[in-house]
Amino acid sequence: MAMAKRERLLAWAVGGVVALYLADTVVVSPYFEQRSELARLRAKETEDAHNLFLARRLETNMKARVQLLPTDAEGAEQQIVGAVKEWADKSKDQNDRLGLTLSSVKPERVESKKPVREIRVTASGTGSADGIVKFLFNLQSSKIPVRIVKLTLGVRNENSEERTINLTISTLYTVTGTPKKVADAK
Repeated sequence: MAMAKRERLLAWAVGGVVALYLADTVVVSPYFEQRSELARLRAKETEDAHNLFLARRLETNMKARVQLLPTDAEGAEQQIVGAVKEWADKSKDQNDRLGLTLSSVKPERVESKKPVREIRVTASGTGSADGIVKFLFNLQSSKIPVRIVKLTLGVRNENSEERTINLTISTLYTVTGTPKKVADAK
């Protein structure tokens, strides 16, 4: 049975559409899906490598910083108490007034079994607003690791320009050479 020219064109068109559909379903769509999946995996691997690089760099940096910490509680306590008193002295002007006068400085050790431990110092005092600002600036720009845990500012009385400050700060120290338990010989 011979097909007419119009029927042949229609058959070729239908065959072409079916071939395009099959090519898209079998070849083109899977290719682009696989390509986008590979691009996603490549981006994830790049991000993982970058995160690993940063983690190693941070670990190295942290180890170097931990090695700079004092290795005994007494040394760290003396260091932070001395620094607090020094910052208060630096807050005073040339006439030795308008600074911060500390009324109490009390160190306290925080109990921990970790190799890096904390010492907290609670300090309170009075002074001018400028003196307190200078004290806080010296604290913030300190070379030793210091963190403000609690800070309270107030006015001594309504008619006075004198301010009060109560703060708790902490510093870190490391414990090296922890004693090992010796088994009892029986």
